[in-house]
Amino acid sequence: MRKQLIVALCGLAALAPAASAWTVPGHSRVTRAAMKILPESVPAFFRADADTVSHMAADPDAMKQYEFTALRKAEGPEHYIDLEFLQGQALPIDRFEYLELLAKLKVSPSSVGFLPYSLTEGTQRLTVAFAEYRQWPQDPTIQAKIGYYAGLLSHYAGDLAQPLHTTIHHDGRAGADSKSPHTGIHLDVDSLFEVLPDDESGLLEGLQPVAFENLWTAFHAQLQESHSQVDRVYALEAILADDKVVYESTAVASLARERYRIGAQFIASLFLTAWEDSAAVELPWWLEYPGLEKVGKKGE
Repeated sequence: MRKQLIVALCGLAALAPAASAWTVPGHSRVTRAAMKILPESVPAFFRADADTVSHMAADPDAMKQYEFTALRKAEGPEHYIDLEFLQGQALPIDRFEYLELLAKLKVSPSSVGFLPYSLTEGTQRLTVAFAEYRQWPQDPTIQAKIGYYAGLLSHYAGDLAQPLHTTIHHDGRAGADSKSPHTGIHLDVDSLFEVLPDDESGLLEGLQPVAFENLWTAFHAQLQESHSQVDRVYALEAILADDKVVYESTAVASLARERYRIGAQFIASLFLTAWEDSAAVELPWWLEYPGLEKVGKKGE
């Protein structure tokens, strides 16, 4: 069945390797794709570290699967934002102002989600780590820290490119109680990346990351773009649920290819933005690492 989707996607392109779990391969693949399109202005060590970054991109999903209740409840809402609950109100830039807004709207924060704030804070963590790299470019621990933060950021950025992470209709059309019935469509959409052909088959052609002048504006634009695709996804619901026809559908193939390209470019643009913004970061005077000498902020 999967070969039929590949034909729809890319003619005679080879079938991608089978995946052991739907969460890992999708996020890993789009992260690797983002790393491939980074410009040479981004440090070479980072561009060469796709194995680490793509591995870490699975962690946010893994952390909400274990039996640790506190971790699961804290991590889960970081992956989505159900815009309908906001009743047209503008998103505050600050997480705590957002919580105050939700209190006024009398909606539970865990119901609405925190995805834009996961992205804001994640991008800023990576920016600071890059600033440390500019001071201590030879330190492997700082380089490892960058790979870790980049992987986490990539996961949340990939989630934002998935339309069903932006709506109360996240797994089936929600009823009057605003609860999604868990029909399985979310898994169907998530798993589409697993059967895309190799990146070399033209999937990334023409993609060029850009450094965002305003992160919040960029997040809002991507959020609105993804949310605008919810009805399109649901128009394909019957096909997505039918294993006999889903991989023959050119409409499904088009959706998978488009979300992959959007996700890869968005992730790469966040990495590039963090690197460029790090040049202006002033590290605190007391930040010293034993045995390491500062070399200035020029970096690579």
